Amino acid sequence: VDASGTINLPYINKVQAAGLTPAQLAASVEGSYRSAKIYTNPTITILMQPAARFVNVGGAVRAPSRVPFTEDMTLLTAINAAGGFNDFADQRKVRVMRGSDVRVYDVRQSRRDPSKDIRLQPGDRVEVPQSFF
Repeated sequence: VDASGTINLPYINKVQAAGLTPAQLAASVEGSYRSAKIYTNPTITILMQPAARFVNVGGAVRAPSRVPFTEDMTLLTAINAAGGFNDFADQRKVRVMRGSDVRVYDVRQSRRDPSKDIRLQPGDRVEVPQSFF
């Protein structure tokens, strides 16, 4: 479930999940698939598990680690919590992986303009590549 309370599913896109019980959500997803004529009689099972409350920071940082998530966590604060960049870090190509989405950030811009320092979410993975220069 993302920050807006929805889940993204194949063929039917976003379905509201916040505030629903697992049985209600299953019924909603089943109805959405039926309405879209994707499946005629789907059976959906919803399993709940606690959200990951960590951000994994790895690569060219001084102390690669699983950092406890805080609500105000940004890319720079997560990297700093992992000891900061090591001497070989390529700060221009820091990858943030959220589910299957991968985005690349130039962290030097965030240092110059803090408004460009992106907020992280629980379960994000941060990978700092090594520079080859």
